[in-house]
Amino acid sequence: MSYLRKGNFLVFNYSIWRTFVKPAPFHNALQQEMEFKGYKLRVFLVFLAIAVFFLVRDLWGLGTEQATALFAQGFMDQYVTARYVSALGATLLGMLYFAFHYYIVTYFLYLLTELPYKWIQRVQVYVICILLVEKLIHFIVFYNVGYATNLSFLSLAPILAQWTTNEFTLFLLNQLTVGVVAIIGVQYAFLKKWNESNNAPLLFKIIFVHIIIAIFVAIISVLPLQDWLVGGL
Repeated sequence: MSYLRKGNFLVFNYSIWRTFVKPAPFHNALQQEMEFKGYKLRVFLVFLAIAVFFLVRDLWGLGTEQATALFAQGFMDQYVTARYVSALGATLLGMLYFAFHYYIVTYFLYLLTELPYKWIQRVQVYVICILLVEKLIHFIVFYNVGYATNLSFLSLAPILAQWTTNEFTLFLLNQLTVGVVAIIGVQYAFLKKWNESNNAPLLFKIIFVHIIIAIFVAIISVLPLQDWLVGGL
């Protein structure tokens, strides 16, 4: 059942999967400002899943090439310390990744669309789940082939790499994956239900946010941040 009675009030019985495939009660519950039973628990579980996934990727060895070099050179104490620090950093990165999409992206969409912040935030839970599934697909493939690549096979970046070596262009296109297309579709499908104006500007605003995110990530990807941290600016 989608609704439960709590005293004289109706409470929305929240489920990520059920509300995703049958969004009508979800839309209605938000518009009537109902209490969402089970929402906080499920958001925490998604948050935990993201943090654990980033940790597991690090333990597998993704992004730990420099620590592996220490092991190869026989610096075992430094290697162990580096792996502990790397694991902690990966977990924190997973937490920041969740916070970025749950709070910051929500805020930008709120500014552009003027829809209620809380409503957009509820939709962002689906976005984070899609991103997690996409990253899980990458990890499964990398695990089975035994190595990882910087470019996503779910984007056009590997194809473009046949004609250009421009890192910014490749990393920019690398962010525009099949998962992002699905996310834009989900955000548009949910948010247009509450949009009273023409839906074309809404779609443009959603796409605009993703382009800005892609540009930001591409800039970060081409900057030698690790060298700056080690050697100082």
